Order: sequence, then structure tokens, then C-alpha cells
Amino acid sequence: MNKPCLLALFVILFSPTVSGDDLKLRVVTLGYEDAEAGSGDPKETILRQIETKIIPGKKFSVSCWSSAERIELRGSSIQDKESKLKVSLYYKYSKVTAEVMEAIRLVEGDAASLDRISQLLPGSSTQTTITLKPGDSFELGGFTRVTEGVGKSKAPKTFSANRMVVTLVDSDSERHKNVKQRDEPKTR
Repeated sequence: MNKPCLLALFVILFSPTVSGDDLKLRVVTLGYEDAEAGSGDPKETILRQIETKIIPGKKFSVSCWSSAERIELRGSSIQDKESKLKVSLYYKYSKVTAEVMEAIRLVEGDAASLDRISQLLPGSSTQTTITLKPGDSFELGGFTRVTEGVGKSKAPKTFSANRMVVTLVDSDSERHKNVKQRDEPKTR
């Protein structure tokens, strides 16, 4: 075997590659909602999350409903020479009013109508392109809001804040980490 072929075989066998079967794109919204003033520092928790398996070079699209909330994640990814993924993504969060939920129930079963309605929902969205390697995270954005009681209600001042974090997860390494955590002895 000549040297160039041997070198190419070595590079193929030992270079780090990203397998589409092992990758998930996860968007987590962390924060707190309506924490009352004077109740101490609010604890950041997971408010909502969505994830999808991604395959380099292919488009992805996933959405989910949770009571009156809708989350949508779609986009595509391209793998570069250093096994990083350039991910173009669109993320949208919508809180649905009772009237819209009723309209959605009326067209239930008609996927095309349901999709058109969900595209018209007001909400917050972001669209960006980022480069990630497995295990990397990127903050998409977030907000902080202060609400004060007005008029006769004099409701207490509340604070809400959240941030959205996208992570490229290697499912295989996550599985190994979970197995190791279960194998560790528990203290009594």
C-alpha cells in the first residue's frame, strides 16, 4: 500500500467524526416567572425544553404543545472539516389564548389548517446560525420583566426572567455519563 492511501485510511479511521445517529439539538428555557419581591433570590429552573435528533446535511423540524404553549424548532446543519456543525435554526415560543385553542380544536385532524394557525400565533422567536461541536452550548437570548400592581389592586411587585440555551448533545456520551452516574456508590 502506498503512503498516500495509508495516510488517507489513517485519517478516516482515527479522525473525530460526528454521526447523525448520535446527535441531538436541545433548546432549554431556564429562569423563573412571577417571583414576588422580597422573597429572596429566585431559583432558576427549567421552564420548558425541546430537542430533536439532527443529521448533518439534513433539515430538521419539531414542535410540541404543552397546555396553552407551543414551541417550534426547525433548521438545518452542515458538518465542517473539524467535525463542528454549522447549525441554522429558527426557534419560536407562543402562549396560546383560549380563543385560539378553541379554533385549533375545531380544525383538529386537519394538519394543514393546524399548521397554518400555529404559524400565525404571536410569540417570541429567534433565528440564527451558530457553529457547535458536541457538548457546546450557546445562549440564544432571554428577557427580564418586572410587574407592579396598579390602581386598586396593589398586587405585589413580581419579577420574571429567562434565558434560552441551545446545546449540541452527543447522545452516545450522554448515555455513558448516565451509566457511570448509576454505577457510583450512594452515600448513606
